[in-house]
Amino acid sequence: MSILASMKLLKISRYSATFLLCLLFTASLPAQEAKQPASSHHSLWKVQGKRATIYLLGSVHALQEKDYALASVIENAFTSSRVVAFETDIGELESPALAMKILSKSQLPEGQTLENVLSPEIYKTFMKHVEESGTPAVMVERMKPAMAAITLEVFELMKMGLNPENGVDKHFYPLAKSRVMEIIPLKSVDYQMDLVTGFSKEEGELLMKSTLK
Repeated sequence: MSILASMKLLKISRYSATFLLCLLFTASLPAQEAKQPASSHHSLWKVQGKRATIYLLGSVHALQEKDYALASVIENAFTSSRVVAFETDIGELESPALAMKILSKSQLPEGQTLENVLSPEIYKTFMKHVEESGTPAVMVERMKPAMAAITLEVFELMKMGLNPENGVDKHFYPLAKSRVMEIIPLKSVDYQMDLVTGFSKEEGELLMKSTLK
């Protein structure tokens, strides 16, 4: 792999790390939707207790610049809070060392390629999408199926003008730091990364099929 291709792959790996959060996000807390004007739409929920109020925000990990500013009820909820919890350590996602770690863990064992681990039909369909999306084949041919699918998704979303750098997490993280708020990661980056890179062959193909669909 050329140095230029490696640098591009590192950049895509950082984007992929952000998208892992989106793909693995689940919400199970019962909540009551925050009161809102009929004309506004948002994904903020409010849990009111006897001693504290908790806001739950359904995050979107890639947006366009024009999507800001967010609904005022979201910004006001953030401003009135003292503690903010992100799904993972957003600051760590900026680390070049993490990109290298993701790159290493995303690779198939030596001597294997996607063509070896995917069924012929799925592989053919995937490579057709890779070519159409403009994704360099060299970036994905030795990736584990799950990471290859995520990388293709990143390229497709970027073609639509969406950017992980404009995601809701990236919007609020620097604001939380500047306000000296208490910042809590709910899961470690390693935990999130291991979930996706640790898929079995069968699980990886299922995720690939779902992404292609």
